Amino acid sequence: MNVLILVLSARRDPWGNLMDASMETWDSEDHPQTRTIFYCGRSQNPSTDKIFYSPTRGEELEDVSPRTIEALEKAVSIPDWDYLARPHSSTYVHKRNLVKFCETLPKENVVCGCMTGGEQPFIWGGCHFLFSRDVIEGMVANKDKWNTNVMDDQSITLMVNLLGVPVMEAHSATVNMTPNGYLLMVYGHGENFEFTDFSDINKAEGHFFFRCKQDLRRHEDVRIFRELHKHLK
Repeated sequence: MNVLILVLSARRDPWGNLMDASMETWDSEDHPQTRTIFYCGRSQNPSTDKIFYSPTRGEELEDVSPRTIEALEKAVSIPDWDYLARPHSSTYVHKRNLVKFCETLPKENVVCGCMTGGEQPFIWGGCHFLFSRDVIEGMVANKDKWNTNVMDDQSITLMVNLLGVPVMEAHSATVNMTPNGYLLMVYGHGENFEFTDFSDINKAEGHFFFRCKQDLRRHEDVRIFRELHKHLK
């Protein structure tokens, strides 16, 4: 069983710094059952085994959804993976816990995510995504129905609905800075807790996606990545 980790990213700030920090921290751990690819907008640089540059789309917000289906097409061309994890550039990934979780899943018809509320609920990208290979293949086979006029999480939701695959509750966590320290908000597993010592992050037992985005202080994302890398077991 193998997992392809496909990271929505970009080379411009602050996302370029986050991509470098990802490679320096969580992706520096070599796990035999995972492979990581960062997908970015078009560039004069050639794509590599690690970074996929869109051949046609830039890094503007309106290109995120079209770039996503391009990246999923790229993923389908890669052999020997069973599940696809789609975190954001501001996400720290615990590879060992991710693999352990995927080993508990069915082999087909897997979509893990967090649904929003409201009249038109969608799978919230902030909680990340996890798919079995057959679902990604189904999306690519129906790429002509991909909606490029909405954000990527809404495009993904519309495609999941088209394929008729039920959404399973995701496991995800968000690290939020507070005046007195940090708050870890968890989804799908465990309970929220506050902390000041990063060694306490291990209370989030079994979690594998840690969203580190600090909206008005994006430089803090990189620092939190490094703290998680230092303390997560």
